[in-house]
Amino acid sequence: MKLKHLITASACMVALGSQAALVGYWDFEDASTTTLLDGSGNGNMATVQSGGTLGYSTDTPFSSGSSLSLDGTAGTSAQALSSASLSVAGDLTLVAWIKPITSADVSMQILSKNTGAYRWRIQNINTGNGNFNNRSWIQGGQSTQVFAGSTDWIHIAVVLDDATNTKTTYRNGVLLQTTTGVATLLAGTANLQIGANGTTEVFNGLMDDVAIYSSTLSATQIGQLVDGSRDPITVIPEPATLGLIMGAGVLLIGARRFMI
Repeated sequence: MKLKHLITASACMVALGSQAALVGYWDFEDASTTTLLDGSGNGNMATVQSGGTLGYSTDTPFSSGSSLSLDGTAGTSAQALSSASLSVAGDLTLVAWIKPITSADVSMQILSKNTGAYRWRIQNINTGNGNFNNRSWIQGGQSTQVFAGSTDWIHIAVVLDDATNTKTTYRNGVLLQTTTGVATLLAGTANLQIGANGTTEVFNGLMDDVAIYSSTLSATQIGQLVDGSRDPITVIPEPATLGLIMGAGVLLIGARRFMI
């Protein structure tokens, strides 16, 4: 029995280790006016700031459930207390569905862990001729244009690869830009803001399925989030990793037969 339990635990560790390392996930289905539940299993619940009220909308990327609605004013964002799981260093992937509704020349935060850590924002850049280009910016890397003048839902993802010192940005699953020479991400101890940077740069619009990974998601995995075949919890491993899981399963079956 001890051997069987040991191999069972080992097989589970291989399977879990192969999945993308999800550390925070907010799908906004709880519809609470004061809290946002974390679906990653790490307990990173976020609470509304400044005594404000969280708003929701039935306008979503896949026409079901609810999205978070922010109006750009202080007190409508949420904050998750700093935790070991959110203090990501090295590899990082941030994903979100967004639908900004302002054309003002402002900076709007999606996620912010502020100084020394990750800070992800959408910024409207005035090109000088009355047009605004929305750009995705993450601390330590250059900005990347994600859309201009669109009123549709857009899925954006940014991947920081510590081994190659690169930042890769995707829009609706399509590669937009890879930036080289990006500094190594440091773990910060600040609280995590969803939809603001403190009480400033509050997001104005809708957002849905916001997730943080302490690993690099591939283009295939990001595509699964865009087409809805997987959600941030069930993003599948790459084929090579699936082989490890299958091997662990064969080993487990063999061990059980041996013990019987």
